[in-house]
Amino acid sequence: MTQIFIVDDNHLLLSYLEKQLQKAGNEVISCSSGLAAVKKLEDCRPAVIFIDYFLPNFNGDKLCRIIREFDHLKNAYIVVMSAAATELQLDISKIGANAIIAKESFKDTTRLCFEALENAASIAVGEAKETGQEFPAVSSRQMTKELLAKFRHLETMLDSISDGLIEIYHDQIVYVNPTAATLLGLPAEKLLTANPLTLFESDDQTRIKDLINAGNSAP
Repeated sequence: MTQIFIVDDNHLLLSYLEKQLQKAGNEVISCSSGLAAVKKLEDCRPAVIFIDYFLPNFNGDKLCRIIREFDHLKNAYIVVMSAAATELQLDISKIGANAIIAKESFKDTTRLCFEALENAASIAVGEAKETGQEFPAVSSRQMTKELLAKFRHLETMLDSISDGLIEIYHDQIVYVNPTAATLLGLPAEKLLTANPLTLFESDDQTRIKDLINAGNSAP
């Protein structure tokens, strides 16, 4: 039996994948956001992790990098899933993933997931992180190049701002621009799993806590 972890905010697909993988005798753990995934993965050791690229809070590429910071998950086989697999043009080795597959129909997506499982099983555990396998079946449905370009343009703008930017959602850091990472002296992957209050001097913590509480209570 293989322990599998799935992160996807498409609840219908998530439910379908869970059922199909469980029918095949696998143990499946799932969640629908990057934040939830980080918390759950602290206490489990899946052999294979499927991650939707576009997620609430932060995207799959950042989640992949965070996962590789966990010592107990360095050899997990990570598969990124996206309907825009072609347009993303991801270098999966740079984000810490092992494969990327297309999200097509539920049936085809499930078939590709099983192919990924077979590929993961054929690789020695110690070699999983270094192995990059890109499946050929890709699709641009549900995502156009124009929309993806706008998304990347916005991300580039935020990344290039000279002021440090930190976005906090429900007491958890979900975005850090490069300037903030430099000022705080930590890589973004570490900051995305840090308690925001610990990043500031004690004199500033009360003010930061008040700001976070005000944001959480806003409608």
